[in-house]
Amino acid sequence: MKKTLYHFDPKTREFSGETMARFDQIEGEPLQQKNSTFISPPACPDGSVAIFVGNEFIDGSWSIVPDRRGVYWSKTTGEIVEITELHEAPNDMLTPIAPKPFETWGGSGWIFDRDSYLASTLRNIREILKNETIDAIISGEQSLDLAVDTIREKWKMIHFEVSKIETKEDFDNLVDRLTKGDFK
Repeated sequence: MKKTLYHFDPKTREFSGETMARFDQIEGEPLQQKNSTFISPPACPDGSVAIFVGNEFIDGSWSIVPDRRGVYWSKTTGEIVEITELHEAPNDMLTPIAPKPFETWGGSGWIFDRDSYLASTLRNIREILKNETIDAIISGEQSLDLAVDTIREKWKMIHFEVSKIETKEDFDNLVDRLTKGDFK
């Protein structure tokens, strides 16, 4: 004779698997282990788990609860928030949808944040110009005064070009022009 034991996690009481019970050699009855039951768990829909409620040796039953464990993103900061506890629920300030770079929450979804993209790209451009100037000074192509004047003129030109930007593509084109040397 065979009898199935259904095991559950001692902390969360979540169904964790099944094994065949061993039988008492004298009385022939199936032996029950701690954190197990002979009661079969119900089938669970996606996004939920069965947990055992009650005392496994006297009475008890299975209950289906939502399983919201996983990775979420904060709508205010875009940072990753991991929910690891079975009964912990994400609040309305979390979303399971990851933001792309330079996106902020726009009420019902992530939207492109032009200002943060612009600021980040300008920092990168400034770094490129600074490195160009340092390279020119080190190689002896320019004196320090000439290098500073050159970078100042390039920076003015870039600021003028940035003021005309309407889309992300416009900005990407400006960055491409800069990296190809169109501002020399």
